[in-house]
Amino acid sequence: MGKPVVAAKHGVLPDRITDHVDGLVYDPSDVLGAAQAIDEMVNLPQDEYDAMCRAARETARARYLPENWAKRVLSLAFPDD
Repeated sequence: MGKPVVAAKHGVLPDRITDHVDGLVYDPSDVLGAAQAIDEMVNLPQDEYDAMCRAARETARARYLPENWAKRVLSLAFPDD
């Protein structure tokens, strides 16, 4: 938890990763784009990498901590509460 990723814009990944915030995304049919995204991630300045790590950690906590997950599920089951 808390590591930015390089991922293809495919399936649910674009909904989970905000490009240049908590990771990098590329078109799955673009091999050069994938290589460029990996190269960009590897060569990010430390302060930018640290900011992406913080954003990834906060995104993961907001979405996946049990208490936050339970609140979302309960809000779907009981929308008026």
